[in-house]
Amino acid sequence: MSDLTLVRIHKDYEGTLGKLMLGFELFCFTLELPWKNNVENMSCTPIGVYKYKKYHSETYKRECLMIMDVPGRSDIRVHQGNYLNETEGCILIGTNLGVDCVLNSNRALDSLLREIDSKGEFEIK
Repeated sequence: MSDLTLVRIHKDYEGTLGKLMLGFELFCFTLELPWKNNVENMSCTPIGVYKYKKYHSETYKRECLMIMDVPGRSDIRVHQGNYLNETEGCILIGTNLGVDCVLNSNRALDSLLREIDSKGEFEIK
């Protein structure tokens, strides 16, 4: 099983930036909505330890990750996207950080899916 850890590095009223670690190595960067008391479609994912699984998303027409069993939430995914207007409470990933965005999101997601198992643990700090 692959273990992923999302370490948040900057939070403000506009959004949340993080580093996604695979084991002890920096794998990519993340972009999420700001914390808004775990309100569905408006808030970043709460701190905790969750399970993930790979699945085929009809919305994105590709494989993504589903973060499972988040209290009070459903359909939290790790998927491609560069800007906050491309998420409704999910986690966007990219190879680099830009100004208020992540870059090379599809490349980051492709690489992540190649590196991890079909199921594993996803910790958010």
